[in-house]
Amino acid sequence: MFQKAINQLKLQDKQKASLDVPGRWDTTFSMLENALDFRNAFAYLEQTDGDFRVNPSVEEWNTATIILDCLKKLILQESVSNASTGVELYFLNVCGVYKNLIQWRRSQHTFVRSIADRMLVRFDEFWNKFGLALGILTILNPCFKLDVVEYGYGQIYGSDANLFLPELHSDLKRVYHRYANDYSNPAASTSTLADVNCCASFNPTSEYMFQGFRVWRKHKYESNSLDSQKVELDQYYLEQPPENLSEDYNVLEWWHANAPRFPILGRMARDFLAIPIPTIVSESSAAEEAVKMSSTFNDARPEIIEALVCVRDWLESPEKK
Repeated sequence: MFQKAINQLKLQDKQKASLDVPGRWDTTFSMLENALDFRNAFAYLEQTDGDFRVNPSVEEWNTATIILDCLKKLILQESVSNASTGVELYFLNVCGVYKNLIQWRRSQHTFVRSIADRMLVRFDEFWNKFGLALGILTILNPCFKLDVVEYGYGQIYGSDANLFLPELHSDLKRVYHRYANDYSNPAASTSTLADVNCCASFNPTSEYMFQGFRVWRKHKYESNSLDSQKVELDQYYLEQPPENLSEDYNVLEWWHANAPRFPILGRMARDFLAIPIPTIVSESSAAEEAVKMSSTFNDARPEIIEALVCVRDWLESPEKK
């Protein structure tokens, strides 16, 4: 009957309606987008089929539209981020997600504020584990150094950014001094890295996220003078401006060539830049992990996914080992 309604309204070119997977906001976006395309078909079915009594109300359709508009912003940021492997772009993308969540928290709609509160809990878990590592990875790119981090914080916190940057400076110096203290121990940098809870590395592209950043950075170096300090870390990202390298530059090659100038930072770069970016993910529930394992699961029914998760749990239980 639903297919007849689709045919009657000539909606055959639309994608079929789909269910979402709990915990996967991208599937929720697809579900709402597809359902809204068939909104008239639902209404037509309600009028022609007396047994159909589950058509969403006008208020529910409006709620779905508002949520879809919110999720579209995340979809756009994800598509831009996926187009590049640059850690700088990824860092700005993360800042953009946080900025959107803060805006949703101020929404006039109660349900949007509720969604933002729940998502911010998960975001804060991610940021507390990996925020410092992302910041260090971004700073270790000689073309950007501290600039992308400062710009990202400015996008999130506005005029209050200076209240949060000192904490990043303090954490960065703490990691640096650990490397400095362990400089004579060849195995020390590995243990130091493990204490930071980090996970990733990227390369730059995409003009999308950097247009406003370039204007901001140009103004920064035209209006501000940098303090000259002798500490290696300060010399790298405070005293000396970012390097003007070619578009096809290699960060690892730059650090290999400049490690004699910055021996301690060179060790940090060796450790941090070796981390593959896909490993920077927040801890997911078992169900989410099962869905992410393969695109084969995209069309699997929830009960099938639940069965697979349960089987894995049984196989890994201590009683079976």
